[in-house]
Amino acid sequence: MEIRLKQAHTSYRRHLKTTELRFKK
Repeated sequence: MEIRLKQAHTSYRRHLKTTELRFKK
């Protein structure tokens, strides 16, 4: 359960980073 949550959090964070980069550009 914890591992799954951590994986989801990492994916969410990666998505945020991509969105931020897209917004900056």
